[in-house]
Amino acid sequence: MKFKSFIDSDIKDFRKLNVGIVNDSKDELVRKIQEKYGIKNETIELIDDINNLLGRDYRKGKIGFTLTETKNIEKKIKRLNKRKMEAFKIKLFESNSFLSEMKRQLEQKLKKDLGGE
Repeated sequence: MKFKSFIDSDIKDFRKLNVGIVNDSKDELVRKIQEKYGIKNETIELIDDINNLLGRDYRKGKIGFTLTETKNIEKKIKRLNKRKMEAFKIKLFESNSFLSEMKRQLEQKLKKDLGGE
């Protein structure tokens, strides 16, 4: 049996996740993967921090986990002042980095569970 046949749809979707502007974030999928595979990560908390920077009344969506790529996030977040924009950029880069680290940890756990390494 091939490795891909062992992988469920949650893992496939998780691998495709990006951080972007969303109406409905895939937070539950990230939490599910964290719990199922025991991966501790601050990604969700960082996304919450970013959304706090944007404020509650932001009408063009919020930052969250999405299966599609969001282009030109900065253009869509024009109303932030310079100080908030810099903080936003740093947190956005960190969230992408944390998500990538979480994906790497998942791959290591899957490899280990399948007898690799």
